[in-house]
Amino acid sequence: FLSDDCVIDLPGGRLLNHETEWDPANRLKAGFDGPWPWSDTRDGGRVDLSKVPPRGEPIMDMSYITDMPGGWYAITNRRKQVGFGLAFPTDLFRYLWYWQSFGGRGYPWWGRTYNVGLEPFTSYDNQGLETAVKNGTALRVDAGQRVEASLKAVAYTGGEGVQSIGPDGSVVLRT
Repeated sequence: FLSDDCVIDLPGGRLLNHETEWDPANRLKAGFDGPWPWSDTRDGGRVDLSKVPPRGEPIMDMSYITDMPGGWYAITNRRKQVGFGLAFPTDLFRYLWYWQSFGGRGYPWWGRTYNVGLEPFTSYDNQGLETAVKNGTALRVDAGQRVEASLKAVAYTGGEGVQSIGPDGSVVLRT
């Protein structure tokens, strides 16, 4: 499924790259903050993160998307005409973690991976709860408090990408 024929669609938002360079295969500028999907690269270029790169480029990156006007994402393989999407509530999941492991050279994968992760989260970054508390994004759950959420995963066919996904899982395709 995953190939350079894939496009990642979001309703927009603000892109925050991981604050430090943490792998020799990082291509994104550490600490970059700007509108989705464009990011500065550490070599001074720009990259559209909605486009999945081809196999063979050693890339290991971590970004976070926040301030999304809607809670959904989609990844569409335009050649195969199939895709996967997820709808989630942004009042709870204020961040979408976007990690990219496209053949990075280090532990534990040693160049054998080609995958992305798109994960709704209540906070950021991936350095643990202590960091989320320090940066003010940790979700506070009081004793006895109940937190519930409903997510909707969908598979779809057709289209060049996705215009939107409703909370009920209804998909509007781009043509």
